[in-house]
Amino acid sequence: MRTSRLCKKSKRMRKVYLQKISFFFIAVFLSLSICVFGGKHDVSAHEDQIPSEIVSMTDDTGSAAVTYYKSIEVRHGDTLWNIAETYMDDRYDSVAEYVNVLKDINNLDSYDILAGSYLMVCYAE
Repeated sequence: MRTSRLCKKSKRMRKVYLQKISFFFIAVFLSLSICVFGGKHDVSAHEDQIPSEIVSMTDDTGSAAVTYYKSIEVRHGDTLWNIAETYMDDRYDSVAEYVNVLKDINNLDSYDILAGSYLMVCYAE
């Protein structure tokens, strides 16, 4: 009779242990899934999301200007404003206008950018 109780107790402990392990792995899997698929991406540089009005801009002479795109790495201390001053050309009336273009190209919701991230910039040569 005593061995029967020990056997039942052992089976119960094993069952509880397996439930705890299962719960742990499910929690880890869900956490990783949320991090990978639900994380907010600060910068996105997808070619198919570049507004068409940016590509079809013209220069001062009225001829179509060729627009080039390149990806740059944001360094510590960079802001959209100083990046705009670096890459802005004569097609834009102000730095603020080009900052808005950078936000549109990169699908940014705010003016915040993170060091180490990448931005797509457009320029003409």
